[in-house]
Amino acid sequence: MSERPVTDAERILELIASFGSPYEKDRVAAAFEAGSLGSPVVPALADALRHHNPFVREQAALALRSMGPAASAAVPDLIDSLADEVPYVREKAAEALGAIGPPAEVAIPRLIRLLGEDFGLVLDASALALAALGPPAVPSLVGLLKHEVGGTRAYAALALGKIGPAAASAVPDLIDLIEEPHRFAWLSGIESLGRIGPAAAGASPALVGSLAREDETGRFYACRALICIGPAAVPALLDATLPGIERRYELDDYPRVWSRDLLCGILQALGPRVLPDLIKALADDEPASSRAWETLSTWDAEAESYLKDALRDRNAVVRTKADALLARRRAASLVECPLSEFKHRFPQSHDVLLFLLTTAATAPKTKEQLRMFRSLITLGSFRRVAIEEARQSGIDGQGPDHSGPASRVRRLAKSLGAPLTCAVEGDGRKRTELTDLGRALGDWIEANPHWID
Repeated sequence: MSERPVTDAERILELIASFGSPYEKDRVAAAFEAGSLGSPVVPALADALRHHNPFVREQAALALRSMGPAASAAVPDLIDSLADEVPYVREKAAEALGAIGPPAEVAIPRLIRLLGEDFGLVLDASALALAALGPPAVPSLVGLLKHEVGGTRAYAALALGKIGPAAASAVPDLIDLIEEPHRFAWLSGIESLGRIGPAAAGASPALVGSLAREDETGRFYACRALICIGPAAVPALLDATLPGIERRYELDDYPRVWSRDLLCGILQALGPRVLPDLIKALADDEPASSRAWETLSTWDAEAESYLKDALRDRNAVVRTKADALLARRRAASLVECPLSEFKHRFPQSHDVLLFLLTTAATAPKTKEQLRMFRSLITLGSFRRVAIEEARQSGIDGQGPDHSGPASRVRRLAKSLGAPLTCAVEGDGRKRTELTDLGRALGDWIEANPHWID
């Protein structure tokens, strides 16, 4: 005779008994199996929320969380569990309400109170639950941004960020967090503004100001937020004049954010959609015009068609600068090899060389410097330069010769922002050799003589 199959009612009683197991693995397995039985077992799980054993109460809330909206009938019991004396029961109850979603909107006031009074993981669970409940929780969360406890302000900000664009009404209060001393709170405020996206465009100037902070994490969050805001952040990025933002910086998540000017890197990371704004800004006042120029001059091939269209622009300044940028791009295609491997090691010299090449036709002194360096390259030896350096150091008792090869190399090196030669001592002798940049520049001049002849 076969055994009678176990009913759901009987199985849930067995599982609830397992909720009190001394082994966490068994408790969790039982909770997830109970959740898989569906809505018919919700009343039994709701009753288990009042069990004398806190392990049973915790696993009952975990089982209801795994059921999601199907557990909506247990919302009143879960709200009661938010006042449980055991923190991990409160935590799981908050998680369950968040998993249930909109049917648990009535829990918002109690979750807000929990977020303002509790601690530890309960705060995180409450914030996530409020975020899951969506726009109806926004007004209450905005109120918590003024809470006296920094951690509460931070978690409220994070919840608003997870709600996303629907929390746009919180932007002015989130901007206030950027300047506050509590680090977790202002970082959370910055991150949330980025999650809100274009609707947080009003925060762009404050976010640009955060780029000058010494806190590396803060700069990263500000970069990411500005990129997420998108084209709406372009005016603030172009007009920024704060000191401390002209620095090298690289974001692994945004590889194009690598520049002498961090703001230009962010403009590049925004993508081709901002190219029309940058070309229009070429005719603006400083610093917008210079920043637009710098960004466009280092852009990828997408800028080519926009610059060609700009040659027909009604504004003469835009037409002139677009033509100059196209000439610079043509020169850049020549300079990339063999200087490409030194671009990141000597970015200043790379860019200055581009400038020298695009202005060589109207700069005789520049052409003379390049010719002089080319002639030194062809000598194959820098003994003559070493003699000049010794003379300028006063070793032979003669005064410095400012027209000699050593002085010319020194002036060219200064204009490029990096040394072209270096002094080497050995066997009691002093000689001058080319640096990596010097060799690369010499090779380039040899390969492209028509640019200076």
